[in-house]
Order: sequence, then structure tokens, then C-alpha cells
Amino acid sequence: MSIQKTHGDKGSFAAKQERFNQILWSARHIFPNNIKREVYGKLLLVIAFLKFMSDLTQNKASLTPKLDDKNNASIEACEEQLKISQKHSFYKLWQSRHKTGIGKRINQTLQAIEEANAKYLKSGKFSVFQNIDFDNKQLGNQQQRNTVLCNLLDYFNQSELALDISLQEQITINSNGFKFLIEKLATSKNDTQQSQTPTAISNLIATLLAPQPGDCIYDPVCGSATLLIQCGRKIFEHYKTSHYRLYGQELNHDMWAVAQMNLLVHGETDQRVVQGDVIVEPGLLDSKGQLMRFDVVVANPPFNSDNWSYLHAANDPFLRFARGIPPKSKGNYAFILHMIESLKSDTGRMAVTVPHGVLFRGGSEQEIRAKLIEENLLDAVIGLPEKIFTNANVSVALLIFRKNKIDNKILFIDTNKPRKAAKNSTKLSAKEAEGVSTVYYQYSQASSRLVVKEAPIKPHITQNIHEKIYTNEKRISLVKQHAYVASLDEVRNNNYNLNISHYIDNSNNQPAAEWDKLFQERKELKVQLGDLENEIEKHLKDLGYQG
Repeated sequence: MSIQKTHGDKGSFAAKQERFNQILWSARHIFPNNIKREVYGKLLLVIAFLKFMSDLTQNKASLTPKLDDKNNASIEACEEQLKISQKHSFYKLWQSRHKTGIGKRINQTLQAIEEANAKYLKSGKFSVFQNIDFDNKQLGNQQQRNTVLCNLLDYFNQSELALDISLQEQITINSNGFKFLIEKLATSKNDTQQSQTPTAISNLIATLLAPQPGDCIYDPVCGSATLLIQCGRKIFEHYKTSHYRLYGQELNHDMWAVAQMNLLVHGETDQRVVQGDVIVEPGLLDSKGQLMRFDVVVANPPFNSDNWSYLHAANDPFLRFARGIPPKSKGNYAFILHMIESLKSDTGRMAVTVPHGVLFRGGSEQEIRAKLIEENLLDAVIGLPEKIFTNANVSVALLIFRKNKIDNKILFIDTNKPRKAAKNSTKLSAKEAEGVSTVYYQYSQASSRLVVKEAPIKPHITQNIHEKIYTNEKRISLVKQHAYVASLDEVRNNNYNLNISHYIDNSNNQPAAEWDKLFQERKELKVQLGDLENEIEKHLKDLGYQG
């Protein structure tokens, strides 16, 4: 399998991406001021999707992009991709933009594309474009609609959205731009719930769970599929392979449609995302009608949902609530329990964002929490910066669960130090994320959690690997102000209260110096890991194994 990779001026590329994003977002001004975001947002995303996918078809690019985190695209040959014929392309619509009834023609084009690509654009009775209407009377009378849509097609056909760069770079810029447009539309939405998983958190989750080739990755409340895409990118970045599969479910139809478009723009064709209520009717079942099991499960569920199908839990046919039924007014543990039951017994690991109340509230939540801890499933509790979710004014933590733990300890990490807020949110810096990863990997290596997977490695080679990584005399060096490894007895003595302040004293911390130290340790570990990977690759080649 040949991999093509682009190399160029990163600064110049970043500038092009920023300009491209600005142009995309400015397209909203084409619509009259009285048009609601819910209306123009859908139309913007669909036109952008149609334009980007038409560009691939027009360039005869039977290639699927997998993107790394440095804004350089890598492309693998792929037999399947979204098919858009010339007569149904963006450019065919643009050519007829001055003819009356352009809204109806766009609708007919979208319907034809759905029929030709049902595998990707339909799920049961639902389809991606079924709630999209470019002939919507909210855009004005027939003449006004024609004018708005003509301007919209002209805008997306401008030269600044057709950069004179390589195909790989164009695909990267398109997919990054589409993601940017989704995020901007979400953050401009006036609600009190978390809308999108911040990029820093998506990156952190993918790093901590370390998805590997062959993994099946699942998000039961996938939203726009940001977490799924990031996990896929992490595999391609590290292993240069597309050998993985993404799965998801999303309750909201419009968001499910956005997820499908986002996945396809990012080149993720080996995926299955269904629409529906994952508590009432989980849509991913095996041949025996039971819940499918996955290697990696990730989610950013609704915080403290009071509309999580509480009445269904007592008679759940999948027995997800055997540990207890979460309170009707707070459904956080409903999603956690579903995720736990969706893990494979050997390789299963998961990450889930939760409001801090999940860590310490009493009642049925305490009972569920105690059982999860006693079953030795909880691996780590990571406190995230305050207000990191733009529209959710709650403190948030990241919980890591694993099915393959060999000790009964729990790692606590606190990133919530005094910081300067940027507008409504507080970001997790790249350096801080590196620090969290360093602590977690040191902890995992010290307790022999990291496992060499799938490769047919002989026993003596495996032993050498363990000698080099896992049996380190230093074991683990944690920053006392920011991390702590708690024993099961300690957690029991705290009555299963996971409030981070019970385990980490953050009163007189010196965050900058400590995180700098962790960052340096991370760099040193990367060098060691690179040497190890070279040795593993050599052994695999000797064995005749081809990745």
C-alpha cells in the first residue's frame, strides 16, 4: 500500500487554511439578516459538502484522505468513495444558477446524490438531505430565493476556494474548513449545553486511548463525529494505515446528517453511523441481537440530561442497568453504563466527559460508582479546565475506563489551575495536554497496562520490549501538585467519592514549572519510543510480517 505525503511550508499552509476558513464563515452574510442560524447553517454545510465532494470527483480523485495533526494530507488508494456524477455536481448547478427555480434544482440534485450513495447517505428511513430545503420560503419569494442562491453558488465558486495547491493539500484544507464551519455554527448557537467536543479534548482522548490498527471505535452519542475522526487520524498518524472502522449513533437527525457529511469530507468511508436513541433503541447490534462490542469507546454525552429515557431503564433488554438506575434528572451514568457494556472484554477501553457532580453525588449514582470501582474498571480521573466547553457552565472531568486492568489503583490528574480565560472558554494548551499524556503513560507503563497488540511477535522479543519499557526502576515520577495514584482502600475510605480535591492538594502549586518538567519528560519518552518502534519494525520484517 503506497502512501503519498505532502511536505511544504507549514507557515504558508496555516495561513492558507486560516484564510480559507474565514471565507467559508463569511458566506453566512449572503443570507438576509432575518434568516435564523438553524436555517442558513444547514444550507451552508450542504453547499460546502457538495462543493468539496464535487471537486474530488472532478479531479478524478479515487483517493481517500487520512489526515495527520500537522495539516498535511496523506492519501491512500480506495476502491469506494462518494460518487457524484457531472450532471449532479456543484458546477452543473452553478452553470444554471441564473435560471429560475434554482432552489428546486438543488433539492433534486441532492435527492439524486442520496439515491446513488445510499450506503453513506441513508440510514433506515432517514437520509442526510431529507430536512434540507433550498426552496424554503423563509429565504423570500421566488425571485428573492433565486437571488440568494445564485449569490451563494457564485460565492462558493470563487477562486479563493479553489487554491492552486496539490490535491492532498486541497483535501486537507477542505476537511479542516468543513470542521471549522461546524464548530462556528455550533458555538454561535445560544444554548446552555455542550455543543462540540473541543479539539484539545478530542486530541487528548485519542492520545490516551491509543487506538491501534484493526480497532473498532465507537461513539454512542457522536454528534458531528469529531471524536471518531480524531481517533482515526491518530491511527493513521502513527501507523500509516486505514485499517480500522468507525461506528456511531446520534439521536438528533440534523446532527446525524452533519456527522455523515463530516466523515465523508474527511475521507472516512469505512464507517457506520446510525440515527436513533441509544438508550431506547441501540442501533448497533451483533448477529445475536446483542450489543456490539468495541475496542475503543469515546463520548461527550449530554451533561446532566433530564431527558434520557429513564422509564425505559427498568426493563432494558440489554441489562445495561444491572448496577443501578441513574436518577431521572441526571442521565450521565446511563450513557456511562451503555459504554461499559459496549466494551470488548480484552481490549476494551473508553473515555467519557462528565460534569464534576458525577464524581461525588450520592444516591443511585454513588451505588453505580462504587460498583464500577469495585469491578476495577475505572482507570483515571482527569480534571479539565473550567469553562472549557463554551456553552456549558460546569466543571468537567474526563473518566478513563479499561477492561484489562491488572491492578486496582486509580490515577487522578488535575489540569484546573488558575488561568486566564479567553472570552467564554478556557483552553487546554498543547503543553498541558502533553503533560497529562506523560503522567498517564508513565502510570500505565509502571503498572504494565500498555500491551503490544496484533503483531505476531515471538516471546523473547516481547520480553525485550517489556524490559525496555515496562520494568523501569524509576517506576513512576508524578508531580504531587497535579497527579496522584490512589489505592482502592483510599477510595473506599472516601466512600467512593472521586472528587479530585480529596486526592490532590492544589493549594500551593507552581503549575508552570511542573508542566514544563513534564513536557521535557514527554520529549525524552518520545525519543525512547522512536528507538523502540524501529526495533519492533526490524523484528517484524525478520518475521515476514507486513503492516
